[in-house]
Amino acid sequence: MTTEPKTEALVPMVMPVPGVDIVRRKLAAIQDFQALCRHELRQGQDYGVIPGTDKPTLLKAGAEKIVGLLGLDDDYEVIGQIEDWDKGLFSYTVRCILTDLGSGARRTGLGECNSMEAKYRWRWLWPNDMKQSGLDPTGLLTRTVNTRNGRVMQYRVPNDDPYSLKNTILKMAKKRALVDAALSAGRLSDIFTQDLDEKEPPGPQEESPSSASQTGAAKSQSPKITPAARLQVAVVTSKYPGGLKAFLEAEAPDLISASGNYAAAKVTAERADELIILVTELMRLANAGEIPDDAPPQVLPGDQLPFE
Repeated sequence: MTTEPKTEALVPMVMPVPGVDIVRRKLAAIQDFQALCRHELRQGQDYGVIPGTDKPTLLKAGAEKIVGLLGLDDDYEVIGQIEDWDKGLFSYTVRCILTDLGSGARRTGLGECNSMEAKYRWRWLWPNDMKQSGLDPTGLLTRTVNTRNGRVMQYRVPNDDPYSLKNTILKMAKKRALVDAALSAGRLSDIFTQDLDEKEPPGPQEESPSSASQTGAAKSQSPKITPAARLQVAVVTSKYPGGLKAFLEAEAPDLISASGNYAAAKVTAERADELIILVTELMRLANAGEIPDDAPPQVLPGDQLPFE
């Protein structure tokens, strides 16, 4: 008599995941900072919305503001370049290095720009310029531009002076590297994108009077970080147990409104500086073991403190 071998049901082995609480706290900190950026960054100044795209495009001013919010120092190095003066070809690859002056932690980003990109390779000329240059418009690509005198046609011709754009191309590579690094440091790639900001004038190219005035207005604006935002970033980056809400409840309950929100309007520059010094010192003592280190509470997305 033969017996069939006895089979046992296979039970899947569940491996323990180490540091789950740490991961949750890090995710919550990322969500806190993303919420802060949504509150602080301004459309048209810090980011732009390109029709037909899923995400807004982070601009240079927004990247600089993110770097400031995180308290990072930025540095740049050219890691690749082509300068062919005979062919008028210029290409630069730049690395942006963001450094936390306190911990020394670094984030990097890369940016590249070259003179064969359409915005540098071609020029758009007005009809009068075409006549003065003796150029035949037959077969040239055209576009129409709205001006104070109505719609005027422009003609696309090869750029015969790429050499004057050498510095502009280098600066564009630097800007792209900064945006890339800022998105990485702030974990903001699911909110913003880059490389769609191609509306900056490439150099000595004519533009309509209306667009020139808009460009001047945009350049007159500069990034500004509020005291409330500086305080929130300091608390989040210090990894204070419980986040901003717990810190304010313990050290500055007057900055929590009756509705339970962050009374950001009450935070003056002096008060922000005072509380930033306090949270920095508290966490320094805790990390040095001079303050009893009880198990910190889990900081879940629901514990975020919205601005009021």
